[in-house]
Amino acid sequence: MIGETVIAIGNPFGFAHSVTTGVVSAINRARRVYENLIRYGEVHLPWLGLQLQELTEQLAAHFGFSARSGLLVSDVSLESAAAAASIEAGDIITRLDDKSVHTAEEYRQILGGYT
Repeated sequence: MIGETVIAIGNPFGFAHSVTTGVVSAINRARRVYENLIRYGEVHLPWLGLQLQELTEQLAAHFGFSARSGLLVSDVSLESAAAAASIEAGDIITRLDDKSVHTAEEYRQILGGYT
């Protein structure tokens, strides 16, 4: 919940047995949700109709792609915005709205700005 103290345990960046604490802060997301509720009575989430997979160096080498980072399109929903834009399975997304995209989280954050 926003404002709550959280503890994260894991191995980020190869640091074994790390523990981090912080406060959940999602003010921009909360603001967009609030504005959507006021304007539409429900939350509108952007959807392009893509199934994506983060492109690793191993995947790029296997498929012979020159790009070494980005998102590999694994499927496109019929009659979606992505299909209308002629995006196909096997394409690689490296930019969205003129911003570099390397991870699924970056993709969600950029796309989430359109709610």
